Amino acid sequence: MKTTHSATLVLSVILLVSMSIPSHGNVNTTLYSQASPILAEQAKVILQQGTNSSSLVYTNNTSAVITITSPLDQPQDFADVLRIVNQASNNWTISLALYDSSNVERLVNATIILQNGSNNDQITINNGNTTQAQGQPCDFATNVTAHVSIMNLQATNNQTTSQLYTYLKILTPDTSTYDLLTITFEIK
Repeated sequence: MKTTHSATLVLSVILLVSMSIPSHGNVNTTLYSQASPILAEQAKVILQQGTNSSSLVYTNNTSAVITITSPLDQPQDFADVLRIVNQASNNWTISLALYDSSNVERLVNATIILQNGSNNDQITINNGNTTQAQGQPCDFATNVTAHVSIMNLQATNNQTTSQLYTYLKILTPDTSTYDLLTITFEIK
């Protein structure tokens, strides 16, 4: 037992002595780098004001609020409340999806459609209930303008405002890559 402690002590001393001997070496690391500029790509699909509403398109042209006063006595159509412009040399598919809402129960009817050569129902509200929250994707060709319209709009009262919070989904064909632009519909 005494031999084991002596051997451990001798090894510990040798280890400590060898660690305290300075080593002579040269470590030189040179890093040559330059800050890379941060580049932001312009949006290939942008939003523009329509002709039949009070639409506010924000500075970057990738989000909007559309304000419409709903009739009470009979349904009314509001064509071209917002424009969607494809500035790219690529074809896309687009669709609208409702992700949140408030005060929808006061809406008798509302159908939001995308028009780009044909009418594509995207979001439908009947008797205060959302019966269709997302539309089928539709083709969106190069250098084309699609129009968002609200058809058959009617409310039970004008004392509150209904909000429909939607995403415009812009999908690159044959991929799972997409962009989401926010569009809010305020129906007074």
